[in-house]
Amino acid sequence: MKKSIALIGILSTIALVAFNCKVGSEEQTITTTTPIPVGAPAYQAVIAFPKLSFSDPVDFTHANDGTNRLFVVEQK
Repeated sequence: MKKSIALIGILSTIALVAFNCKVGSEEQTITTTTPIPVGAPAYQAVIAFPKLSFSDPVDFTHANDGTNRLFVVEQK
């Protein structure tokens, strides 16, 4: 039973790979609609809340209601 399931899985994988392969040597070009600006400013990390500290944080999330509230879940 396990051998037949493994064989079905292998054959399915081979079939998927075969359908995704293209015959011939077609050249693919990638085009973007939004140009990347030359000399874009580099990002810099800053300490956002210098007066806060957490000993065992497990989650950091936001309210997702436009109020800019942030929540930190902490273990005891």
